[in-house]
Amino acid sequence: MRPQLFKYKVGLGIIGVFVLVMAVFVLLQADNAKKDIATDKAANDIAQKLNDYVDTQQTIPESLDTAGIKDVPDTITYQRLSDSSYKFCVKYKSASTGLDSTTLLQAATSFDTTGSGFTDSSQPDPVSNPSSLYISANHKKGANCQTVEPYNYGYGMYPTGGGGTNSTGTSASTAQYCNTDFLYDLTVVDVNAITPPSGGAKGSITVATYPAAKTFDVSPSVKVLDTDCKPLSISDIQVGGAVDIHSDTSDGPVTTIIKEF
Repeated sequence: MRPQLFKYKVGLGIIGVFVLVMAVFVLLQADNAKKDIATDKAANDIAQKLNDYVDTQQTIPESLDTAGIKDVPDTITYQRLSDSSYKFCVKYKSASTGLDSTTLLQAATSFDTTGSGFTDSSQPDPVSNPSSLYISANHKKGANCQTVEPYNYGYGMYPTGGGGTNSTGTSASTAQYCNTDFLYDLTVVDVNAITPPSGGAKGSITVATYPAAKTFDVSPSVKVLDTDCKPLSISDIQVGGAVDIHSDTSDGPVTTIIKEF
């Protein structure tokens, strides 16, 4: 009887340990879920503010603080990659698979070889290079990153608003920069190529608009300025630099080039 009693007690002990482990696991998962909900809410709030800032200011902020976004949790990171893109990462404690019996069984029997915890190979990576920041409800465990290339880095010349219309029927009216009038502009775009005007002939400038680079004629009388309205030479505009370009029509020719950096 004693061997049988011993086996019985061992069996109860194993069951007890298993139940305890599962109870601890469930509590940890519940805590992780609570933290992920807070992270997700913060990420969505930041996404809205960041999208609004980029749309309004027409520029990629150096940091979230620059965009007026404070109290960012350490589960969220932001990195400005260039004048036309940035990287945004959100780190979750667990994947968005839900907490059911199948998930528990998979978690209890599947460990990764790096020792970092449970595997989440079923979760797809987020789509990269969207035109605005969107926080998906579906996410994998760990860092979920996306590189964002805002749409406002150019389809073409934008009307300044008011009377008159361009080819898409959008209205335009005269604006002024450094005492120079213009009807259309394209702000903070990278220069892919530039040919200076020569001998009264137009030049050209190719800028990195979306979805493909666009080339505009450059007026022989083009004004080249810095952001303080100081006159520059066309030779000061370098490939790879960023500029604003102004024109009186949506297709050019460019009448003013503002060197940004």
